[in-house]
Amino acid sequence: MLDVDDFKAINDRVGHLAGDALLAEVGERVASVVRGADIACRIGGDEFAVILPEATRAAAEQLCVRLELAAASRSVGSSDHLHLSAGITEIRPDDDSTSFFERADEALYAAKQTGKGHAVTAEHELRGTTGPLDRRAAD
Repeated sequence: MLDVDDFKAINDRVGHLAGDALLAEVGERVASVVRGADIACRIGGDEFAVILPEATRAAAEQLCVRLELAAASRSVGSSDHLHLSAGITEIRPDDDSTSFFERADEALYAAKQTGKGHAVTAEHELRGTTGPLDRRAAD
């Protein structure tokens, strides 16, 4: 699950029409970096979901780095750059859509608490990798 960092402040600063256009652009950037079998969609507000069938956690983390790089290349206003935070989880055999998305949302919330452009990987008790998206890892 992905979220645009500080979107409310951006929306207030640039206006709702420009904010809507920015969200459409984020959606296009997300769609441009996923594989053909992946599913990417806006699920509401400034949140996006990306489903990666048969991907490893490392592949999901790499995708988050590519998405953050794509977002950060977009400036918003005079000097601010766009950033995305991500919550990463894996589907478990006993998951339903609610438990899966709740776990991803909890990881996203934890990522946003650590700063802009961060990702958190959800584990059984929300233990996992936490940190800024390492731009070097995309190389």
